[in-house]
Amino acid sequence: PALREAMDPLLGRDTPISDDEMQDLYARYLEDRNGKIASAKTALNQVVKALMHHVSQADGQYSSFSSELQDVASELSQDVSTDDLNALIDRAVRATNGALERGAEMRQRFSDLAVEMQQVRSAQARSQEDARSDPLTGVFNRLAFQEEIGRLAENVRLQVAQTLITL
Repeated sequence: PALREAMDPLLGRDTPISDDEMQDLYARYLEDRNGKIASAKTALNQVVKALMHHVSQADGQYSSFSSELQDVASELSQDVSTDDLNALIDRAVRATNGALERGAEMRQRFSDLAVEMQQVRSAQARSQEDARSDPLTGVFNRLAFQEEIGRLAENVRLQVAQTLITL
């Protein structure tokens, strides 16, 4: 497969690209073989452009990632040696791994916030229940009585209205 096809699954996951995977990519696509540098350069440029497109649709959290990809894309527009291409791939991978880590950190923050919101919701429900009962005996207090009378009165009004409509 082309370099882009080999990199897409690696870039599409939430875990960083390992050194072994990088070495495998180097061995398969970037060793100094006839014509491989040009095709690898083109493929990396396509991957970088695709990533830049996705980043541009994301919020400002990924601006450093976008800047790094733009720098890599700019350098790809020049003649590069195998070593230079390897260095550019390293930069793109490091930037991508950093963005993945920031994404994982953000997901963790959102998860933590969701837990906190659930705790607040539970505390609010307990607080409402505590406001409706006596703390010593647990028997409903005047507030609970008034709320229940209000609900019963509304139900009676609805039943009377339905009965009148039926007649």
